[in-house]
Amino acid sequence: MIRWIIRPYQRRFRSRRSIIFPIVIFMLTTILLYTRVEYYTLTTNYINSSSLSSKITYDIQSTSINFICELKNDTIRAINQAPSDYCKEKIKNISCQIDSTPNFFPTSLPRFCPIRKGNFGDIIGCISNEDNSTYGTNKLEVFNTDIMCIDHCLKLSVSFA
Repeated sequence: MIRWIIRPYQRRFRSRRSIIFPIVIFMLTTILLYTRVEYYTLTTNYINSSSLSSKITYDIQSTSINFICELKNDTIRAINQAPSDYCKEKIKNISCQIDSTPNFFPTSLPRFCPIRKGNFGDIIGCISNEDNSTYGTNKLEVFNTDIMCIDHCLKLSVSFA
């Protein structure tokens, strides 16, 4: 009976299960991953807006044109908040395109809301949402299309046409 009690403790080391080996592997993997992340964050080029002036010049290579553009503080903040290098490059490219192209934004945006067919000649003006007063009733302009009336109301910065 004593042999039965002593025997489990006399097994060879290879056959014993231990928690030490998985802990050591976990620690080594954690250290390796931590050093890789630290290396990546140190080698990635971040733009520090506090140490730089308000405008920064970058060389952006387009398809066949090389040009230099200046980035403003808002663009620099957006680049700093971008999660990846791809997003940072995309923000820089779009900012440079906006600065270099005079008609980058369209003059009007398309409207995809359905418009009720009916009395288009009875347009009286623009209505503000705040005080339900009408704008343009004293000037009574008749527009050829409903889009022209909506554009006119948008230029007045009111809610409804």
